Amino acid sequence: MVHRGGRESRPSDVPEAESSAPVRVTLRQTLGLWLLFALVLAWPFVLNAAWGVHVGFGDVHLYRLWALDGVEHGRWPVLDFDWIYPLGALVPIALLSPWAHDQIYESLFIGLTLMMVAVIMMAVRDRIGVRAAAWWLLFFLLLGPVAISRLDGIAAALATVALLVIVRRPRLATVLVLAAAWVKVAHAAWMIPLLVCSRRRLRDVLVPALLMTFLIGAIAVALGAQSHLFSFVDGQSGRRLQIESVAATPFHLLNAFGRPSGLYGNIQLAAWEFIGPGATRVAHILDVLMPVTVLAVGALTLAAVRRSRMPNHELLLLSLLATTLALLVFNKVGSAQYVVWLSSPVVASFALGADRDRVWRTIRGLTLVVAAGTQLIYPIGYDALIDGDAWAVVILVLRNAALVALLFVTCRTLWAASRPDRAALSTSTDRDC
Repeated sequence: MVHRGGRESRPSDVPEAESSAPVRVTLRQTLGLWLLFALVLAWPFVLNAAWGVHVGFGDVHLYRLWALDGVEHGRWPVLDFDWIYPLGALVPIALLSPWAHDQIYESLFIGLTLMMVAVIMMAVRDRIGVRAAAWWLLFFLLLGPVAISRLDGIAAALATVALLVIVRRPRLATVLVLAAAWVKVAHAAWMIPLLVCSRRRLRDVLVPALLMTFLIGAIAVALGAQSHLFSFVDGQSGRRLQIESVAATPFHLLNAFGRPSGLYGNIQLAAWEFIGPGATRVAHILDVLMPVTVLAVGALTLAAVRRSRMPNHELLLLSLLATTLALLVFNKVGSAQYVVWLSSPVVASFALGADRDRVWRTIRGLTLVVAAGTQLIYPIGYDALIDGDAWAVVILVLRNAALVALLFVTCRTLWAASRPDRAALSTSTDRDC
């Protein structure tokens, strides 16, 4: 799928995981990974028992109520009424609906996500190596409960599988990315880097995407959901500036320095938002700035692909990461679970090999900092953040600064790859003279 400037991929363009023999893993390393997985599983309960922290499983309770409404009254989201999620998000919710009458539904949903995390851990270990699998688990541990109790975790798992198979099965990768997008629409933005970096855009990206879209549309019509199919598009339009978002940082600082900014508890969405003219104006600006930034990343990637100064698979991962970061940094909502979107391109970067590690080590480290900072904000410090406690505000500012730094590093790397070769420019100038 990936190429260098329209030419056939060279061996250096192919990820190590796809082009070499299976990774050798010792029993000790495998046991270490399963121990780390056990920590991911146990950590939410440790939070609850040791500190009495609300573990942030509220959304799973909401999923159960939707499933219960479907089982008892035959009213399903998207099928019978507008919904904030795409149709694909209904699949895991409805899959567990036989248990919707009991609290076990919530445990089963979390168990489903954890099972996907474990399966991908083993796939990453076998295809890329133990370091990548350990990073994957450490990320989920540092991000905490929201990583395993939201639809975002399922979407991230599908996207990660897509990147694991993208070299040998590019069409399957496109289908998996679209499947992730029909669970959480943010992954639809990945289609831009996939198109830009593809060697066979029609065969590997456009045709599978159109077929997948047609299939989803046919299913929607068969289920009678066509009138609500795209209701998620407007689902976020009425949202205000949420307190976890990067753009909310100035309003937190104003609060800290004694200039109160209005806070509003959105009970329906279980979120806290800033209100007032300034916050409303910022939210409207972000509605425009976010898609513009995503398109700018796509344009920068296209220029870098044409220069052919970097392995194209690495350009794809950088572009996917920069696109995801644009969706986070310029998002007026910025919920904690959105951070899990970062995991897929970063864990896939381990396949690039040790010689490509210099920039990616910085990216991986900053991503772990973002994950840990996000958990400290939600669920651990959420009440303190609402109250304007200094320590919570400082952590939020640092987390948001790390997100901006990540976006800067990825875009700077793409920019360096897109710039003209100075030697070629010098030669061209000499010839003109």
